[in-house]
Amino acid sequence: MNNRILGLILVLCGICFLMLTLALNISGFLFFILLGSSIILNISGVSAIMKFISNEKVTC
Repeated sequence: MNNRILGLILVLCGICFLMLTLALNISGFLFFILLGSSIILNISGVSAIMKFISNEKVTC
């Protein structure tokens, strides 16, 4: 799978989890699960996008 598409999917899923965290007004353990998964998905998505950008700069 292309790193660009994978990175965008991961970032979009992370944003969805962040919106759920803010919209549901939950507290406790579930709040930390949703927020943690949002952070992990966003960081891994950005790293996949950065890997794609670095590969594109090398080939050009």
